[in-house]
Amino acid sequence: MGTLAEAVNERPNPPAVLFQDVSGYPQGFRVLSGSTNSMKRLAIYTGLSGSAHPLDVVRAYRDRMKTHRPSRRGS
Repeated sequence: MGTLAEAVNERPNPPAVLFQDVSGYPQGFRVLSGSTNSMKRLAIYTGLSGSAHPLDVVRAYRDRMKTHRPSRRGS
């Protein structure tokens, strides 16, 4: 998965890649790679319009990361 995701990410305007039915994991397990590797997807992720100015997107992402705390799943 990692090699394929990296190869796709090297392309211009790379798409997000969704892996489904991953061998060795429970049915329904999925992995998404590249969900924020375009300015449009990063804008949507930060709650902005997909047509937001790139500097506004970067600022919104930076502000979000100042307060972000990783979840502790499984604890």
